[in-house]
Amino acid sequence: METSATELVTFVTISHPDMIVVVHNVHNRLVVMLPNTAHKLKVSRFYIILAGSTDTSYGIVYFRQDQPHIDLFVFFSVFFSCFFLFLAACVMLWKAKQAVDRQRTRHRRQIEMQDMASRPFASVLVYMPHTAADYQRLEPPPPSDRFRLSPVAVEPTRTAGAVVATFMFELPCSTVAPVRACLGSCLLTPRTLNTSTSCHYVPVKQTSSLQPRSSVT
Repeated sequence: METSATELVTFVTISHPDMIVVVHNVHNRLVVMLPNTAHKLKVSRFYIILAGSTDTSYGIVYFRQDQPHIDLFVFFSVFFSCFFLFLAACVMLWKAKQAVDRQRTRHRRQIEMQDMASRPFASVLVYMPHTAADYQRLEPPPPSDRFRLSPVAVEPTRTAGAVVATFMFELPCSTVAPVRACLGSCLLTPRTLNTSTSCHYVPVKQTSSLQPRSSVT
């Protein structure tokens, strides 16, 4: 390919790797472009031959490889966009994990409630004496003989030689105490337990306090 440099800036593009370009009458600026789409710039070699038209010729030859510059605004915009997307993804994963944990906790609680519901249970009648003022507003109390002392729960030992009996009793405290009824356990033999539940009764006495004893927990 032969051409002449007739303009102030002459542009020549070598679009083929086997191409030879001859430019005549270069007086001003000549720009030779080697596109990377047509040449392997890492392994290719290029040769330039300069021939002066007179005995004295001078000029400047330099090589420049254009590289795209990073726009700081675009860079920070993309960086913060990616960062907030990553943060949003982390929050969504955290929320999903919380939902899964709540579901597991709810399922485990349901299983525990089913296990507790399948256990044997019974009802216990607890009689606590009231004041004289309470008796005036209520029906006459039943006689104390009808209420006998019986354990709330009985758990035999491994050898079945004794049992752990649990009874409910009232603490000797004032009427304003936060806790008055408690559970107590003792080790008994089956014979003592049978005697206790068949022969002993709960002594119920009316109190002389003027305030109603209704703060039992």
